[in-house]
Amino acid sequence: MTRFGHRFYREFVSAYRDINGMSNHSGLTVVEQATARSGSKILVLHNRKPVFVTFLSPASRNIDAQANMAAKRVNASLLQYQQQAKWAAFSDPDLAPDEF
Repeated sequence: MTRFGHRFYREFVSAYRDINGMSNHSGLTVVEQATARSGSKILVLHNRKPVFVTFLSPASRNIDAQANMAAKRVNASLLQYQQQAKWAAFSDPDLAPDEF
């Protein structure tokens, strides 16, 4: 992990805690893929599915802002997934309309 990726991770975790992000998820993973041309590609994964993707340039000065934005978007996505999971229980094809 590069120092930019490490800084992004620290700021992301701090921002996620500051906004009281969802804590009952099955796990978030922050992955950095360093490239020689464009800096680093940062992925935030939830259950191995990308929730947020961004690129960090070595000349970039807005790592903190990107981490804050990532924390807000990831939290919103997790809340949306949770809501969809609740509604998925009602769309079970084995249930009749009166069995809710």
